[in-house]
Amino acid sequence: MAQPLGALGVGLIVVRTEAEAHDLVRQLQAGEPFDELARRHSIDPSSGNGGYLSGITVPQLRTEFQNALRGVTPGQFAIRGT
Repeated sequence: MAQPLGALGVGLIVVRTEAEAHDLVRQLQAGEPFDELARRHSIDPSSGNGGYLSGITVPQLRTEFQNALRGVTPGQFAIRGT
């Protein structure tokens, strides 16, 4: 099924601490699969889907996620605190 115009897919891993986030970025940079890390470590409900949100538009995201996406390009990792 095609995504609505302006829709995108976003992968996210939500953790409790910045130290956890930095550790996960190191694992991603070492080649660990994003979806596996999301399933094991993320506290977000999307973790069961490998951290993937699809068919959404930026305005549908919570404000903190909209802010976290500013300046991020496809394939980049971003660590953003609340």
